[in-house]
Amino acid sequence: MSVLNTTITTSELTTNKTAGNGSLTVEVIQLQDELNNPISRIRHEWLQLYESDLAATILEHPDYTLAEVPFLPSSHLPNLLIVCRSKGRLVGLGTLLCKVSKSKHVGGIGPSMMLHGYRLAGSRFLTTGEIEIQTLLMEAATQEVVRRGAQYLLIEDLDEQSSLLQLAKTYLERDYEMYSPTSFQVRLKIDLPRTSAEYFSKFSSKTRNTFKRKEKKLGQIKVVRCSTLDQIPDFLRDAHQISLNTWQTDQFGIRVEDDERTLRLFTFLALQGALRSYVLYQGETPMAFIIGNQHRGLYRYEEVGFDRKFQSLSPGQVLLLKVLDDMFADNPPERFDFGMGDADYKRMLANVETTAGNIWLVPPGIRGRALVAYLNTSRSIRQVGRKVVKMLGQYRKLRSMSRAAKTTSTPDAAAED
Repeated sequence: MSVLNTTITTSELTTNKTAGNGSLTVEVIQLQDELNNPISRIRHEWLQLYESDLAATILEHPDYTLAEVPFLPSSHLPNLLIVCRSKGRLVGLGTLLCKVSKSKHVGGIGPSMMLHGYRLAGSRFLTTGEIEIQTLLMEAATQEVVRRGAQYLLIEDLDEQSSLLQLAKTYLERDYEMYSPTSFQVRLKIDLPRTSAEYFSKFSSKTRNTFKRKEKKLGQIKVVRCSTLDQIPDFLRDAHQISLNTWQTDQFGIRVEDDERTLRLFTFLALQGALRSYVLYQGETPMAFIIGNQHRGLYRYEEVGFDRKFQSLSPGQVLLLKVLDDMFADNPPERFDFGMGDADYKRMLANVETTAGNIWLVPPGIRGRALVAYLNTSRSIRQVGRKVVKMLGQYRKLRSMSRAAKTTSTPDAAAED
């Protein structure tokens, strides 16, 4: 069952390259939001390539990617598919979706500017495995960024050791600029052992007792797992209600919408058997949520939040521990990925550490150099400002106030040991 109706139309640009395994052709295809037309042949080929790429995540499924298209921000940039064929067979594909960023949200200071670029959907190219295909797709993608007048190509969540990041760095030799809006950060994960007892044995008895004490302090609670179509409306209603009173909403804007776009994406994940999200209730009152998905043995922890009026009760941490219990009891993933960003509670629970970050690949030229210089200068000014505050003796006070509001980046403060 499909949850989308998006037309794919062919653009005028086609290039050819002779590769080691024969002739490779690259074609740029434009996505249109004519919502009542069928997908036709390319969608079927895309799905076949996705299913053959064992490294692909559920967020790279064509239905998920195309479901985003009608809800993307208004931009002069068209959304594009870049497809690579070998003797007529689809062997590689990348999706460039328009992205509009406010300069203040990516590190800039001063008057906010709207920056128009492209985002590589899924943060990687679907391929049959050959590095030359990835290289050719990247070349076509960067050419389109230049050709369309986009200000950047965003590739999110790149592992520091990934071949795609190493490929992107080669463009620095061609006068491209690179900027990381997030900087590269610790990425924490849990390689889950076979049983709950084996996992929790790594904690001291004092910490395990602290976990139990926090759960008991909440009183009568229940955790509801959302994984089926009929559960989605109630989950979105309650997660949205919680989200209205989280620190993330204050800092970044509302994080969980109860709207058509979110319903559409959740519906797709449920149909694929990949939706796995949770709400913690005290009685009938929703207190905390976790949004995630599970596919091919990987659980992706996408979004978390708790209602700040319950902050002293540590609902976020209690929910996370209950989620881990549920995973050991039913359909356990092999790995739990917390995503980018460091936090005390992640370090407490994780047993694997890597490094990852988001990058902008900015086209060569005066405009690109000026943009990256502005963002880097803004970052330096912020760093100097933090040093000045620290020198004035206010750093610890401000940090303490921030932690009181944000509670260690959720869920709640880490357990005392």
